[in-house]
Amino acid sequence: MQQFTSEDLGKIQVNKVKKALSGLSLEGKGFVEKTNRLENGEVQENDSILFDLFGKKSDAFTREYARLFTLFNGKVSRDNLTEFLDEVGKSRVAVKLERPIRDNRKPKEELEERQANLKLSRKGRGRDKRSSTNNQSKSLLGRSEFVLMCALMTQTL
Repeated sequence: MQQFTSEDLGKIQVNKVKKALSGLSLEGKGFVEKTNRLENGEVQENDSILFDLFGKKSDAFTREYARLFTLFNGKVSRDNLTEFLDEVGKSRVAVKLERPIRDNRKPKEELEERQANLKLSRKGRGRDKRSSTNNQSKSLLGRSEFVLMCALMTQTL
């Protein structure tokens, strides 16, 4: 991927360009994950927006970055900075709208089977009913949660 060059930009302006392109890059790694769970016998569906920081960027990102590079001839200057930042914002919205979807939903039968197996395993260990005194369970982050947590931490820095 070609890099933009800056002409006559100060440190603050360069940082604005870097931040804008970094945000666009992050959006290029975003995806929608569709999941479901069984709750009171009913299937509940969720859509989550996650970011795979170590994954490949989307085709929408590649297309929008190439469009920006062509539009500005790979150069950002004081004269076109405002227009450049506006166009990067528009590109970010376009990439958001085309996020890929990862469908991890399971059939209702599989969810019911999983829930039944979970109840059996709890019963066998004497933990069928959870008491309020034994509520100190430790949860480990799954890959999706870790990816999202890293993305959120990156955005706030």
